[in-house]
Amino acid sequence: MFKAYYPALFGAGRKSAVGFPTTRNNKRVQDVTDEEREAYFESIWKRGGFQFALMNYSNVVLDPEANKVS
Repeated sequence: MFKAYYPALFGAGRKSAVGFPTTRNNKRVQDVTDEEREAYFESIWKRGGFQFALMNYSNVVLDPEANKVS
């Protein structure tokens, strides 16, 4: 049943910066309000899998200031 979706999934993964068919967030943690950030964290956490890592803000992990916030 899922084989019909393989071409679309693999194509999206190849076009993605992270190799998975997901949308990347180009905003920094500091670019949004506390409320927006917490709501976004909650939404990507609920998706499960690698989504919290793959869809997170662009400077999470790389920026010490962003990591203090997140």
